[in-house]
Amino acid sequence: MSLSLKNGVFPSERATVKVDFSVVLPECALRLGSIDGYVNLGNWFPILCVHEAGGFYECEYSPFGDPFYSAAADYTVSLTVPGEFSVAACGNCVSTETGERSTKYVYEIKNARDFAAVFSKKFHITEEKRADATLRVYYADCPFAEEISAAAISALETFGRLFGKYPFGTLSVVFTEFIQGGMEYPSLVYVSDALGKEDAISAAVHEIAHQWWYAAVGNNQIETAYIDEGLAEYSTLLFYENNPTYGVKAEEIINAKTSELRAFYGAFEQINGSAGTALERKLSDFSGEYEYVETVYAGAPLMFDGLRRGVGNARFFAGLKNLYEDNKFGIVGRDELILAFERAGCDAEGYINSWADGKVLP
Repeated sequence: MSLSLKNGVFPSERATVKVDFSVVLPECALRLGSIDGYVNLGNWFPILCVHEAGGFYECEYSPFGDPFYSAAADYTVSLTVPGEFSVAACGNCVSTETGERSTKYVYEIKNARDFAAVFSKKFHITEEKRADATLRVYYADCPFAEEISAAAISALETFGRLFGKYPFGTLSVVFTEFIQGGMEYPSLVYVSDALGKEDAISAAVHEIAHQWWYAAVGNNQIETAYIDEGLAEYSTLLFYENNPTYGVKAEEIINAKTSELRAFYGAFEQINGSAGTALERKLSDFSGEYEYVETVYAGAPLMFDGLRRGVGNARFFAGLKNLYEDNKFGIVGRDELILAFERAGCDAEGYINSWADGKVLP
């Protein structure tokens, strides 16, 4: 949808736009849908396109990946639901008004790229307060909810130490019907209620890592998915490396991803004659979900691991802290990624360009 204003709006001016719309919820276990007593409200409302030097960036939808690109904004959202429903949503609930048959919740969150919520009559809720955030876990029938809460606390502490302070005051981990392992939104993450304990912990940690890489440090997920997904996946490795009681070894993760990616390239070349190796490309340039997953979730973490091995821990983690602190609530691309590591004393340009352009193989 495009809107032509009667008069132009200068940087120092404001314009208020009101949009009335309705959404029909599909019966499905996706970002947006209603199924088995859960209502997932993800990516459910019109959102302003990001304005770049060439104008507004128009997102092209894709059946795989995260075909979204949004700037940070402040949200005040009023949600009115039947009284028997509990609500998990981004940000902090600042008021609750209970009526005869419904309850009105008002949520606020600043510097958020999106706003999502999950409703259900089934939810049990645990709450744990820490210095940087209040953690809530929403679940219906999960025998390991306490373990998820403990892992989430450990993830917040680990990533806060390695990257920088958690960017929001609350974090909600929501077990819901969802076709994939999990999904990230600012201060709220989905975790599929079909997962076993180990997979649920891994999914929760990955989505929590996205609070730093996507929610705080944003990027064009249509063209540079390797940045946020690659960093979130490598951050999951860092979680296990820094929390050895979970029994998952970082070296085994890297070895598995290396073998997986090499096998993919070999098979893909046999079938198609060649295999695309560039990390940086539009979602529409991938042949499908399989190639996207192997490139972004296996290839990109290997790029970051190789950089770490080459420059050492001190410079590598200094680079990640630079990336976070210099670009919090902003948007980064390849240039900003390179600059963050070069400011930490790394000669990173040639290395990152080689991976992004597909000139190296693991």
